[in-house]
Amino acid sequence: SDLRHGRQSILTVIRTWRMALVTEAWAQDDLSRRITQEIKGYPEVIAAYKGIGQRLARMNQLRDQGLVGEGKDGKAVLRANPPQVGEAEVALLQEENRDREVVINGMARAILKLTKQEGTSANLARVRTEAADTFASIRRDAAHQGWWIQLPNGSWNRK
Repeated sequence: SDLRHGRQSILTVIRTWRMALVTEAWAQDDLSRRITQEIKGYPEVIAAYKGIGQRLARMNQLRDQGLVGEGKDGKAVLRANPPQVGEAEVALLQEENRDREVVINGMARAILKLTKQEGTSANLARVRTEAADTFASIRRDAAHQGWWIQLPNGSWNRK
C-alpha cells in the first residue's frame, strides 16, 4: 500500500513536470511566433534578411567546405586560415555578421516590446544575450549535416 502510494506520487510528479515542460514550451513557442511577427514590421530587419538571402548560396558553399561554422553567439565564424579563404570571403562574412547583428538587435527590441519592458540600453543589453542565444539555436537547428556548429558551452562539433 505504501509502495503503491509512493509510485502514484512519483507518477503525479512526473505528470506535473511534463505538463510544466509542455506549458513552458508552448509559451516559448508563442513568444517566438510573436517575436517573428513583430520583427516583420522592422524595415532594417527585413533588409538584413534580404542581404542574408542574397549571400545564402555562397555562405552554404563555405559551410559545406568546412571553412565557416555557426557560432554560439549567432554569428558566422571563419574556421579556416587566410590562405584557404580570400579577401572576398572575409568581406562576405563581415556583411553576413552585420546583417545577423541587425536581426539579433531587432529580436531584442521585439522581446522588450512584447514583454512590456522599457527600451533602455540596460534592458536591451540584458535581452540581447537571450536574442543572440535564440538566433544561434535556430542557426544550429537549421545547419546541414557536416556543417560546423558551436555549442553553447563553446565546443565545436560537426552536425
